[in-house]
Amino acid sequence: MKDFGIKFQLIIKPFLVIGITSISAYSFIHWWLFVRNEIFAVDEAILNFFVPLATSFIPVLIWLLPRLKLLDFTGKKAKNPVIGYLLMAAIAIGVPTVIAQEYLISATGEMTVLTSIKEIEKRPKTKYYTLKKVYPDKAQARPNTIINTSGKYNVNYNMAVYMPCPIFDTPNAHQAAEPLAWLGIKYQKTISNGLSGAEKTQEFEMFTKKSQDDFDKRDLTTFTYLDRIGPSSELKTFADAVTFSGVYDTPFIILVPRWGNFEDRNGDKGLWLIVSLVIGTVLFILMIAAVPLRDRALKNDLNGYNFEPYKLDQ
Repeated sequence: MKDFGIKFQLIIKPFLVIGITSISAYSFIHWWLFVRNEIFAVDEAILNFFVPLATSFIPVLIWLLPRLKLLDFTGKKAKNPVIGYLLMAAIAIGVPTVIAQEYLISATGEMTVLTSIKEIEKRPKTKYYTLKKVYPDKAQARPNTIINTSGKYNVNYNMAVYMPCPIFDTPNAHQAAEPLAWLGIKYQKTISNGLSGAEKTQEFEMFTKKSQDDFDKRDLTTFTYLDRIGPSSELKTFADAVTFSGVYDTPFIILVPRWGNFEDRNGDKGLWLIVSLVIGTVLFILMIAAVPLRDRALKNDLNGYNFEPYKLDQ
């Protein structure tokens, strides 16, 4: 550990700068272009998950990877041990970036107070709403049942019922106008995919019956606020239920009722952001600490050193 101070200056400190800058830069660009100004619609899964993980490799490859040349991997059995360090650094940056996007959307989401659902098209689009006059027409709810498998070797059998319910001002408003927005009610349950076909059929029938019974009994007017669903597979599934055919030309407004306090909308996202950043940083530091520096780096003789891109075949 006597060379840890040098490692910190040459590798760990740049990693921290790269990580914090990358998370901040991507979050700001995402918020400015797609959350605040909505230049065009992009699936939230792409912007919140896939893009942050993919782009986390870019700053690591450009600015951090060359510095890994200062580590002495002599004796390592792996052909390219530096790849493991590259992956760890990218994950340590990518995971907090993913969590930061979820936190960003909920934390910066604005609230609009609506007296009537008719106002939703006339007011600026926001993430959250309150609604004073509301009549969810349960008779026109259109369930859409989805079944799929997940997990390693498809061990999970997932069942979901999407139940969009049109929102009106009064019980008879549907006779004079089409709904402008729908309440997004969803039920889901996961069972073992190892069950027999008959057992899964029985579980499915019990699940759908219980979901319908709960929907029929639930008071859909007692929510605290409404959460507008952004572009996503969930929005498409609700829209498919509304149109039946799955083909639609106009964007549907799906509002998910929330019963908790608006101040608690972020949940533990902020905490998980900090925890993920700390864990990733600690693991990367431990990996760096386990490998000695090259003689030149150990002597801190780096005058004129060129941090050129590292060649993975070296």
